[in-house]
Amino acid sequence: MHLKRLLCALLVFSAFFLAHPKPSYADSAQIVNVQIKERYARILVSADLEGVFTKDVEDAIMSGMPVTFTFYINLRRSRFMLWDKTEKAITLHKTVKYDSFTKEFNAIETIADDPPDPESFKKKLAAIKKTNQDTLFSNSRNSNGVGNERYLVLKNRASLETWMSHLRDVPIADTLDLRKSKKYYLKIKSEMHSPDLMAPFNYILFFVSFLEFETSWQNSTAFLVKSPGAPITRMVQK
Repeated sequence: MHLKRLLCALLVFSAFFLAHPKPSYADSAQIVNVQIKERYARILVSADLEGVFTKDVEDAIMSGMPVTFTFYINLRRSRFMLWDKTEKAITLHKTVKYDSFTKEFNAIETIADDPPDPESFKKKLAAIKKTNQDTLFSNSRNSNGVGNERYLVLKNRASLETWMSHLRDVPIADTLDLRKSKKYYLKIKSEMHSPDLMAPFNYILFFVSFLEFETSWQNSTAFLVKSPGAPITRMVQK
Protein backbone atom coordinates (compact mmCIF):
# COMPACT_ATOMS: atom_id res chain seq x y z
CA MET A 1 0.00 0.00 0.00
CA HIS A 2 2.84 2.35 0.90
CA LEU A 3 4.60 1.55 -2.39
CA LYS A 4 1.40 2.19 -4.32
CA ARG A 5 0.96 5.63 -2.73
CA LEU A 6 4.61 6.42 -3.45
CA LEU A 7 4.20 5.50 -7.10
CA CYS A 8 1.04 7.58 -7.39
CA ALA A 9 2.81 10.58 -5.88
CA LEU A 10 5.70 10.07 -8.28
CA LEU A 11 3.31 10.12 -11.24
CA VAL A 12 1.74 13.38 -10.01
CA PHE A 13 5.10 15.08 -9.55
CA SER A 14 6.39 13.76 -12.89
CA ALA A 15 3.29 14.94 -14.77
CA PHE A 16 3.68 18.42 -13.32
CA PHE A 17 7.34 18.82 -14.14
CA LEU A 18 7.12 17.26 -17.58
CA ALA A 19 4.52 19.88 -18.37
CA HIS A 20 6.82 22.58 -16.91
CA PRO A 21 10.35 21.62 -17.98
CA LYS A 22 11.78 25.10 -17.42
CA PRO A 23 10.14 26.75 -14.40
CA SER A 24 10.39 30.51 -14.52
CA TYR A 25 12.17 32.53 -11.87
CA ALA A 26 10.05 34.93 -9.86
CA ASP A 27 12.31 37.84 -10.87
CA SER A 28 9.66 40.39 -9.95
CA ALA A 29 9.52 39.31 -6.30
CA GLN A 30 9.87 42.23 -3.90
CA ILE A 31 9.03 43.33 -0.37
CA VAL A 32 6.75 46.40 -0.20
CA ASN A 33 4.58 48.30 2.29
CA VAL A 34 6.71 47.71 5.38
CA GLN A 35 4.83 48.99 8.43
CA ILE A 36 6.07 49.45 11.99
CA LYS A 37 3.74 49.68 14.96
CA GLU A 38 4.55 50.43 18.57
CA ARG A 39 1.80 48.86 20.61
CA TYR A 40 1.73 47.77 24.24
CA ALA A 41 5.51 48.06 24.60
CA ARG A 42 6.21 45.96 21.50
CA ILE A 43 7.50 46.66 18.01
CA LEU A 44 5.20 44.96 15.48
CA VAL A 45 6.07 44.48 11.81
CA SER A 46 3.83 44.13 8.77
CA ALA A 47 4.86 43.81 5.11
CA ASP A 48 3.72 42.51 1.73
CA LEU A 49 5.50 40.18 -0.67
CA GLU A 50 4.67 40.87 -4.33
CA GLY A 51 5.36 39.15 -7.63
CA VAL A 52 5.92 35.60 -6.31
CA PHE A 53 2.83 33.71 -7.41
CA THR A 54 3.90 32.84 -10.91
CA LYS A 55 2.10 30.03 -12.68
CA ASP A 56 4.97 27.65 -11.92
CA VAL A 57 4.82 28.37 -8.19
CA GLU A 58 1.03 28.00 -8.15
CA ASP A 59 1.16 24.73 -10.07
CA ALA A 60 3.90 23.40 -7.79
CA ILE A 61 1.68 24.04 -4.76
CA MET A 62 -1.32 22.42 -6.43
CA SER A 63 0.78 19.34 -7.23
CA GLY A 64 1.08 18.61 -3.51
CA MET A 65 4.72 19.62 -3.18
CA PRO A 66 5.51 21.32 0.16
CA VAL A 67 6.45 24.94 -0.55
CA THR A 68 8.04 27.36 1.92
CA PHE A 69 8.40 31.14 1.81
CA THR A 70 11.01 32.40 4.27
CA PHE A 71 11.10 35.95 5.66
CA TYR A 72 14.18 37.47 7.33
CA ILE A 73 13.36 40.39 9.63
CA ASN A 74 16.17 42.43 11.21
CA LEU A 75 15.80 45.36 13.60
CA ARG A 76 18.87 47.58 13.22
CA ARG A 77 20.17 50.50 15.28
CA SER A 78 21.80 53.36 13.41
CA ARG A 79 25.23 54.31 14.74
CA PHE A 80 27.26 57.38 13.86
CA MET A 81 30.75 56.63 12.48
CA LEU A 82 30.19 52.91 13.12
CA TRP A 83 28.53 49.96 11.36
CA ASP A 84 24.83 49.78 12.17
CA LYS A 85 24.04 47.11 14.74
CA THR A 86 21.42 44.37 14.47
CA GLU A 87 19.54 44.45 17.76
CA LYS A 88 16.94 41.78 16.99
CA ALA A 89 16.52 39.26 14.19
CA ILE A 90 13.93 36.59 13.46
CA THR A 91 13.41 34.13 10.63
CA LEU A 92 9.80 33.33 9.81
CA HIS A 93 8.77 30.42 7.58
CA LYS A 94 5.41 29.92 5.88
CA THR A 95 5.05 26.34 4.61
CA VAL A 96 2.05 24.96 2.72
CA LYS A 97 1.10 21.57 1.32
CA TYR A 98 -2.01 20.94 -0.73
CA ASP A 99 -4.24 18.00 0.21
CA SER A 100 -5.87 16.76 -2.99
CA PHE A 101 -8.29 14.56 -1.02
CA THR A 102 -9.82 17.31 1.15
CA LYS A 103 -9.13 20.07 -1.40
CA GLU A 104 -7.55 22.15 1.36
CA PHE A 105 -4.16 23.74 1.99
CA ASN A 106 -2.41 22.60 5.16
CA ALA A 107 -0.12 25.36 6.38
CA ILE A 108 2.32 26.02 9.17
CA GLU A 109 3.98 29.29 10.21
CA THR A 110 7.09 29.00 12.35
CA ILE A 111 9.66 31.35 13.83
CA ALA A 112 12.83 29.28 13.83
CA ASP A 113 16.22 29.01 12.15
CA ASP A 114 15.01 26.31 9.77
CA PRO A 115 11.61 25.43 8.29
CA PRO A 116 9.93 22.20 9.44
CA ASP A 117 11.07 19.10 7.62
CA PRO A 118 8.34 17.12 5.78
CA GLU A 119 8.05 14.40 8.42
CA SER A 120 7.83 16.90 11.28
CA PHE A 121 5.28 18.91 9.31
CA LYS A 122 3.15 15.81 8.79
CA LYS A 123 3.24 14.69 12.44
CA LYS A 124 2.52 18.11 13.92
CA LEU A 125 -0.32 18.76 11.53
CA ALA A 126 -1.89 15.38 12.30
CA ALA A 127 -1.71 16.10 16.04
CA ILE A 128 -3.28 19.54 15.62
CA LYS A 129 -6.15 18.19 13.50
CA LYS A 130 -6.80 15.39 15.97
CA THR A 131 -6.98 17.83 18.88
CA ASN A 132 -8.81 20.74 17.26
CA GLN A 133 -10.95 19.03 14.63
CA ASP A 134 -12.67 21.89 12.78
CA THR A 135 -10.60 24.71 14.33
CA LEU A 136 -8.93 26.68 11.57
CA PHE A 137 -5.71 27.34 13.45
CA SER A 138 -3.82 26.50 16.61
CA ASN A 139 -0.97 28.33 18.32
CA SER A 140 2.08 26.99 20.09
CA ARG A 141 4.00 29.26 22.46
CA ASN A 142 7.58 29.24 23.62
CA SER A 143 8.84 29.50 27.20
CA ASN A 144 8.43 33.29 27.14
CA GLY A 145 4.78 33.07 26.14
CA VAL A 146 5.42 34.34 22.62
CA GLY A 147 3.78 32.50 19.76
CA ASN A 148 6.36 30.81 17.57
CA GLU A 149 4.23 28.29 15.67
CA ARG A 150 0.86 28.51 14.00
CA TYR A 151 -1.03 25.83 12.08
CA LEU A 152 -3.78 26.64 9.62
CA VAL A 153 -6.19 25.00 7.21
CA LEU A 154 -6.79 27.30 4.26
CA LYS A 155 -9.90 26.63 2.20
CA ASN A 156 -9.08 28.22 -1.16
CA ARG A 157 -6.26 29.63 -3.28
CA ALA A 158 -7.20 33.25 -2.59
CA SER A 159 -6.79 32.83 1.17
CA LEU A 160 -3.59 30.85 0.58
CA GLU A 161 -1.99 33.61 -1.50
CA THR A 162 -3.04 36.27 1.03
CA TRP A 163 -1.54 34.31 3.91
CA MET A 164 1.68 33.35 2.11
CA SER A 165 2.47 36.85 0.87
CA HIS A 166 1.54 39.01 3.88
CA LEU A 167 3.14 39.58 7.28
CA ARG A 168 0.78 41.05 9.83
CA ASP A 169 1.84 42.44 13.24
CA VAL A 170 4.81 40.14 13.75
CA PRO A 171 6.49 41.00 17.09
CA ILE A 172 10.18 41.75 16.64
CA ALA A 173 11.19 43.40 19.94
CA ASP A 174 10.05 44.86 23.25
CA THR A 175 10.43 48.63 23.46
CA LEU A 176 11.81 48.27 26.99
CA ASP A 177 14.84 46.50 25.49
CA LEU A 178 15.58 49.39 23.11
CA ARG A 179 17.20 52.77 23.67
CA LYS A 180 14.67 55.56 23.61
CA SER A 181 17.03 58.18 22.15
CA LYS A 182 18.43 56.08 19.29
CA LYS A 183 17.28 55.64 15.71
CA TYR A 184 16.17 52.21 14.48
CA TYR A 185 15.03 50.79 11.18
CA LEU A 186 13.96 47.43 9.75
CA LYS A 187 15.51 45.30 7.02
CA ILE A 188 13.29 42.62 5.48
CA LYS A 189 13.86 40.13 2.67
CA SER A 190 12.18 36.94 1.53
CA GLU A 191 13.20 33.83 -0.37
CA MET A 192 11.96 30.49 -1.57
CA HIS A 193 14.31 27.56 -2.06
CA SER A 194 13.51 24.34 -3.84
CA PRO A 195 12.28 21.66 -1.41
CA ASP A 196 14.46 18.77 -0.32
CA LEU A 197 12.80 15.77 -1.94
CA MET A 198 13.36 12.24 -0.72
CA ALA A 199 14.63 9.50 -3.00
CA PRO A 200 13.76 8.77 -5.76
CA PHE A 201 12.21 12.22 -6.31
CA ASN A 202 15.50 14.04 -5.71
CA TYR A 203 17.08 12.19 -8.67
CA ILE A 204 14.13 12.12 -11.05
CA LEU A 205 13.00 15.70 -10.42
CA PHE A 206 16.41 17.35 -10.30
CA PHE A 207 15.11 20.35 -12.29
CA VAL A 208 12.92 21.42 -9.35
CA SER A 209 16.01 23.33 -8.19
CA PHE A 210 15.08 26.07 -10.66
CA LEU A 211 11.89 26.85 -8.75
CA GLU A 212 13.08 29.54 -6.34
CA PHE A 213 13.33 33.28 -5.75
CA GLU A 214 15.12 35.76 -3.51
CA THR A 215 14.16 39.39 -3.00
CA SER A 216 16.51 42.23 -2.24
CA TRP A 217 16.55 43.74 1.25
CA GLN A 218 13.88 46.37 1.89
CA ASN A 219 14.67 49.01 4.51
CA SER A 220 12.07 50.91 6.46
CA THR A 221 12.36 54.57 7.31
CA ALA A 222 14.24 55.29 10.54
CA PHE A 223 12.23 55.78 13.72
CA LEU A 224 12.63 56.61 17.39
CA VAL A 225 11.10 54.36 20.01
CA LYS A 226 8.36 56.16 21.92
CA SER A 227 7.16 55.57 25.45
CA PRO A 228 4.38 52.95 25.79
CA GLY A 229 1.06 54.59 25.03
CA ALA A 230 -1.19 55.17 22.04
CA PRO A 231 -0.44 52.94 19.00
CA ILE A 232 1.83 54.54 16.38
CA THR A 233 2.11 53.39 12.76
CA ARG A 234 4.84 54.19 10.22
CA MET A 235 5.03 53.02 6.60
CA VAL A 236 8.06 52.78 4.37
CA GLN A 237 8.06 54.54 1.02
CA LYS A 238 7.67 52.07 -1.88
